Amino acid sequence: MPQVIQWSSPNADDIIWKYGPEDNIKFGSALVVREWEVAAFLRDGKLFDIFGPGRYMLTTQNLPLITRAYNFLVGYKETPFKADVIFCSKKIFNGHWGIRTMVKAIKDMEAPMPLMVNGDYQFRIEDVSLFITQVVGGLRSYSTAEVNNFLRSFINEKLIQDLSKYTYMDVYSNLEGTSTKTQVNITEPFSQRGLELVALKITGIDTEEEYKKDLYKFQRFRSNAGRDYRQFEVMDKMAESVGKSDGAGIGTGMLLFPQMYQQMTQQQEKVICPHCGAQISATNRFCPACGKEIRAAPPATEQKTKEPLEKKEKGTFNICPYCGKDLNLPKTPKFCPYCKEKF
Repeated sequence: MPQVIQWSSPNADDIIWKYGPEDNIKFGSALVVREWEVAAFLRDGKLFDIFGPGRYMLTTQNLPLITRAYNFLVGYKETPFKADVIFCSKKIFNGHWGIRTMVKAIKDMEAPMPLMVNGDYQFRIEDVSLFITQVVGGLRSYSTAEVNNFLRSFINEKLIQDLSKYTYMDVYSNLEGTSTKTQVNITEPFSQRGLELVALKITGIDTEEEYKKDLYKFQRFRSNAGRDYRQFEVMDKMAESVGKSDGAGIGTGMLLFPQMYQQMTQQQEKVICPHCGAQISATNRFCPACGKEIRAAPPATEQKTKEPLEKKEKGTFNICPYCGKDLNLPKTPKFCPYCKEKF
């Protein structure tokens, strides 16, 4: 019965398989290679012959290279001869990768931060001769586990080299675009080893918590609104440390950031009249636009007698002629916002 050499019971994830355990091969044996496979004959780690899909009867005619080498080394033409038969699958395989490297956090932030990225990739054997000589030939054993270990280390090394060119926010904000660029950049090293990088995708990105906080603060306070808020926080803490009372704190803040306090004070002193909708000062008792009461009158002891007073500044209504309050309004109102007298 002729000897049959074929890949027996291949698993879905098997990339390569070695025929054995016996090394003796006889001329006249049948070699069966399925449609998705390639069979390679090696002796002492050297590639001699490659067979594509089909059924072959091994003779000196279809194994000319290994026959000549065997005759030269051994000195006779009898069989059996010794050789390694390595089967390679040409299907598309899925792989996983994960790296950790140091990159710039963002374009304007020079300090480095950890970049922890992982993802998936797809590959297949494109050039069997290159794959055998550049990858399989350097492995300790002809097994799928060894090939996977090599590919994992190889792709991680190439990804670290390529992703180190980007900042953390470049990768974080554009996973799909970075995946595409990275795949293009590392395709050539794969081709040089007989492999085709079919697809590469970044599925996760992370960094250490302390760096997340630093990056958040940097991103937050690089904007105008963020800087103003940060100034307010600093001002508030400084005021709190200077004095315990509210008055001391506010006074200190006004000395440190007069412009900001002035803007805040102006915004806080404005209210809307519930009767006519005019924007008025929060201290007004009556609306200067419609004359209606906004807040209750002060206690009787605090009320002043409504006696018309002479204008302190002739020709203007900066001072109410009735109650003497400083108005400092851009134009003459219909009513005094403090005593309700009509002008």
